[in-house]
Amino acid sequence: MEMNKINGLPLTNPNLVDKFQGSNRSDAKQDPGVGQSGQADGAQPGQVTDRAEISETAKKMVELRRTLDAGRAAVEALPETRDQKMTEVRARLERGDYDSSEVRSQVASRLENVIKGMDSL
Repeated sequence: MEMNKINGLPLTNPNLVDKFQGSNRSDAKQDPGVGQSGQADGAQPGQVTDRAEISETAKKMVELRRTLDAGRAAVEALPETRDQKMTEVRARLERGDYDSSEVRSQVASRLENVIKGMDSL
């Protein structure tokens, strides 16, 4: 069988034909999941099957990307900083409203929860 077109387009590089035709030679390496017939193990005759393997590193990168996207979405969902609210907080800081053991305990507890949440990532 002579192959001179792929998807109806003429081949401009005849070495490509040799490369693809050579992949069916008996001395070519064979995928361990493919039987002598050239079909994947367990495939029905005439059925074409493909297989892809995703590395653990790639899976971790996908999970990291999802986490990053979720974090960005959460930041974007936050309301804009309001000048009046910031002015009130600055006034409380200057008055010393946050200088108490109760406030320090609440801050420490919230920081502890954030750190625990980071450990689960």
